[in-house]
Parts: sequence; C-alpha cells; structure tokens
Amino acid sequence: MNGLIRFYQRASNWKTILAAFIATAALYTLFGLAIVPRLLELTGGYQAPDIIPFYTLSDLRTFLASARPEGLAFYATRFFPVDLVFPLSLATFFCLTLAFLTRRLFSERSRWHAWVLFPWIGTIADYGENVGLVLAIRFPDAASDGFLLAVTWASRIKLVFGAGNLVLVAGFALAWTIRAMNSPKLKAFDRTRAGSNTHDKKL
Repeated sequence: MNGLIRFYQRASNWKTILAAFIATAALYTLFGLAIVPRLLELTGGYQAPDIIPFYTLSDLRTFLASARPEGLAFYATRFFPVDLVFPLSLATFFCLTLAFLTRRLFSERSRWHAWVLFPWIGTIADYGENVGLVLAIRFPDAASDGFLLAVTWASRIKLVFGAGNLVLVAGFALAWTIRAMNSPKLKAFDRTRAGSNTHDKKL
C-alpha cells in the first residue's frame, strides 16, 4: 500500500490530474452519447441497472427477465468492457488529486496520506457490481436472490464511497486554500502591495 501511495504522490501534478480528468470525461461522454442509447434500443427501453442509483433486487430481476436477449448480450460484450475502464480512470483522477493535496498539507510520514487510496474502495465495489451483473446474464439459472442482492449492495457501496471522494477532495482543497491564504509569504506580499499603494497615493 505504501508503494502505491508513493507512486501516486510522484505522479501527481497538474498535467496528470488534467489528463485523468479529460480521459474520464471522454469515457463519460462515450457512455452518454453512444453506448447507453444503443443499450436502451437493444433492450427494448430497459436501462442498465448500474446506471440507476440505489436500484433494488426487483429492478434487477426485471432487467434480467424483461430486457431483450440482444440487449443483454450487448451489455455483456460492449457495455461491460467500457464500464471496467471508466471506474479505473475515475479512481486514477481522484487518487492523483488526493495525492497532490495531501502532499502539500501533511508531513511525509503522516498517516493522512493513506486517504490517497480511498477511491479504490468504491472502485472495487463497482467492479464487483459489474462482474456480478455479467455473471447473472451469462448464468441466469445460478443467479439466486442472495447473489443479486449482493450486487445491489455493491452498487450502494460504490455510490456512497463515490460521494466520499468528492467530500475528501473538497475538504482537503479547502484546507490547502486556507493554509495558502495564511502563509507568511502571502501575508508579506499583501503588506508589500499595501505599502506600494500607500506610496503611490502620496505621490
């Protein structure tokens, strides 16, 4: 874990964060403009469950039983591969951002750096949900209520920890901003600028 944290810390800068953001936005756009509309067309109007927030066991059973076979096949062979890349791209963006912020807020040996890996909790849950859905499509007779219920809970974990990523980034960014505003260099700059303005007025 420490090695992975150090990797993100070394890699985190404005360029890598921006690249990860652009890649994530591009994948999201691909989903919204091409993959999701095609899935809806092939399933007969049934949305992929993992796009619906807090879907239930009943919602999942309805999708598996009522969606057209060609739509289910599209999910397993086209939707699923892209949905494996998107969580990885999103986790990379959040990990790099958190590494960038914690490196500027805390000492090198601080335990706060462990939060850099926090996005992986939701990502692993997302992968579990995606794989579970494909297994339920491939082996419908083996998809018990217990198994499908676990898939729905993986989705809930994904959403909760995904929101946690935003809270962490916002909190660390706010702390960094406050520290920067209270830094001696900034205060010295403000005093110098104030003195310059006073001198200009006298002239």
